[in-house]
Amino acid sequence: MSNTNTIAITGRLNVGEFVSFDGSPNALYKVSLAHNQYDKKAEDNNVVTWFELQIWGKRGETFEKLCQKGDLVMISGTLKIREWQGQKGKGIKNYIDVADFENLSPKERSNGNGGGNRNNYNNSDGYDTSSSSRNQSNNAGGGNPDDVPF
Repeated sequence: MSNTNTIAITGRLNVGEFVSFDGSPNALYKVSLAHNQYDKKAEDNNVVTWFELQIWGKRGETFEKLCQKGDLVMISGTLKIREWQGQKGKGIKNYIDVADFENLSPKERSNGNGGGNRNNYNNSDGYDTSSSSRNQSNNAGGGNPDDVPF
């Protein structure tokens, strides 16, 4: 039986940055994601958990172009643990090595082009424009694509 270590989570982005960018596959983009969860015992019924995301290479470049602070995104990847020994003792940090992502925010919020498309990136295909072509064909009749009969 194979060992599976996959995590999928949805949340809102904080400010991200390239830690190392030289145009090579070694470029690393880091960003934090806030996941809200309902908890009736919490003060305002909401508990926020922060996750550090690491996105490598072209995927990181694409993520930076398609996503901005405040966007709702769904990511999947591998949960990793980094341990180190420093002057203050042992340190442990969890982070997610992102393999796939989807921007769930409306397009006018995420990159200013209008519409309700979702920006997808997955490990096998790269940037997926199929959702935009579906929205254009659904919108050809002049109706609102959000008026779904079911």
